[in-house]
Amino acid sequence: NPNILVITGSLPEMRELEMALGEATHIPVRNIPYLKGFPVSSSLLQSASLPKNASFFGIAAPILSYDEVRVDLVPEDIKLKKLIEQRAKDLMRTGVLALVFFVLIFFILITKIYFKSAYLKSLDSRFKVLNTEAQKLESDFEKISLMKNYLFNRGFSLEVLTELYDVSGLDLELNDIRFDEQGKFSIRGTAESMSAVFSFVDSMEKTKYFKDVKTKYTTKRKEAGRDLTDFEIVCDLKKET
Repeated sequence: NPNILVITGSLPEMRELEMALGEATHIPVRNIPYLKGFPVSSSLLQSASLPKNASFFGIAAPILSYDEVRVDLVPEDIKLKKLIEQRAKDLMRTGVLALVFFVLIFFILITKIYFKSAYLKSLDSRFKVLNTEAQKLESDFEKISLMKNYLFNRGFSLEVLTELYDVSGLDLELNDIRFDEQGKFSIRGTAESMSAVFSFVDSMEKTKYFKDVKTKYTTKRKEAGRDLTDFEIVCDLKKET
């Protein structure tokens, strides 16, 4: 059931109708000027309000419902053509945006690759300079190591020969002394007796320069009426660092 009845149009002519509707239906009745609901200028509103016994509601009402009451006379094929054209424009716009997006991504990637390549070239040039300096330092270090090793070995050789001279007796004659970088040491000589050879071996074992002292061979012979013993002794050198 309605809660209120609204009357509009030529309101001065509807006073009696308003009262009659109210008495007949027992529903509140309101009269509302229709011109206040239209977006028109004040001068036009004043002009339309002058005729008291005339109503322009029938003419003005379609303005508010223009979208519902308008009649489209455009043929369907024209509508379809416009729709296809609009879709084509939208598709072209989408394609252009996608192309711009891919070009932008490609440009960003190319920029990153360029800067990384430039950075790698910079690192490569620095590495070449550092590598040259490192090679020079390595060469200098090798020279210093060789010189140090030479001086050390030279001093060590003198120490070994001095120690060997101290432990050898007067009854020994050393004819050949050899040693290599691996620390292998050998002595060839002649002794007046076999016991002198064994004593010499024992003396070498007690020094700090010789280890694993062994007699490789001993051979007896006579020379000018004397008994002589030729020998060869081998051992390892104990090089102190």
